[in-house]
Amino acid sequence: MTMQPESTSLGDLFCRRIPFKVPKYQRAFDWEQEEIDDFIKDLLVLSI
Repeated sequence: MTMQPESTSLGDLFCRRIPFKVPKYQRAFDWEQEEIDDFIKDLLVLSI
């Protein structure tokens, strides 16, 4: 099965209630304030 990319809004993404699974290799990553700020900026850019 091949996944196809799909455009959707952040609100629609969370309204679908699709469970998010984080691979084990990503769980140890520790975000500092800089990474959090970058993530928020990215979300704001996407919402424009």
